[in-house]
Amino acid sequence: FLIGIFLSVIAGAAAVQATMQHYLGLGPSFAECYSKAWRRAPSLIGAGIVILLAMLGFALLSIILVGIPLFFYFLVVWFFVPQVIMVEGTGALAALGRSREHTKGSWWRLLGIGIIFSIIVVVLYVAAFIASGVISKLVPFAGTIPDDVMSVLITPIILIGGTVTYIDLRIRQGYSLDDMAEEMAR
Repeated sequence: FLIGIFLSVIAGAAAVQATMQHYLGLGPSFAECYSKAWRRAPSLIGAGIVILLAMLGFALLSIILVGIPLFFYFLVVWFFVPQVIMVEGTGALAALGRSREHTKGSWWRLLGIGIIFSIIVVVLYVAAFIASGVISKLVPFAGTIPDDVMSVLITPIILIGGTVTYIDLRIRQGYSLDDMAEEMAR
């Protein structure tokens, strides 16, 4: 289970790297994307643990209602942590702060974008679940393969969409694509 989570984090970071390189016209390479993701793994895992613990805390606080707005607030302000780690090269805790800085003045817009992403992903997962049920009835020995294939096809939407949103946000803040390419080269 833990190995699966670790590999998912690495794959997600590699997808962020590939999206950035593609967007910047740098031609992403499989080996380079995974190499950089591997180098950033401690920061990615550290940030993930902090976020998980904080969200669990907010979920517990939701019993008294104060946790609900905190949960959604931090869900938005920490949305760009993987992008910050991969592009800006920060450590785990610094990435939490940088992600929060990037969202200042854009929180409501980013919440709306997040809601739209969530709706798209939920619709795709429901369609995949239905298709998987049909496939498993027609091909009983298929097992979880249809679910796994759908997950592999749908998950990158979140990562790519988040990275493109991050790029848009940085450009709105006055950064150029050249600035971002320079940051990534570090």
